[in-house]
Amino acid sequence: MPKFYFNIVGGGVTVPDDEGMELPDLPAARAEAMASARDLSLSADHDGLGKETRSIQILDCAGAKIEEVIVPGDGRGSR
Repeated sequence: MPKFYFNIVGGGVTVPDDEGMELPDLPAARAEAMASARDLSLSADHDGLGKETRSIQILDCAGAKIEEVIVPGDGRGSR
C-alpha cells in the first residue's frame, strides 16, 4: 500500500508530517486530507485561533506534492 504524507501549511509555516499514512490510493488520501481540513477548521473556532487560510499538502513517499486541500477560513486570522 502506498504511503502518503500530510503537511499542514499556514501563516508562512509548514508543519511536516513525519509519520505518514498507508492508504490504498490517492482518492483515499484526498478523503483523509479533507477530513483533516474539516477538523482543523472546527478546532480553530473552538480554540479561538481564528480561521487564517491554511492548507494540507498531500505528498507521496518521495516527498513530491501531489495535491493541496484548502482548510476553510476567512483569510483574516480572525473569528
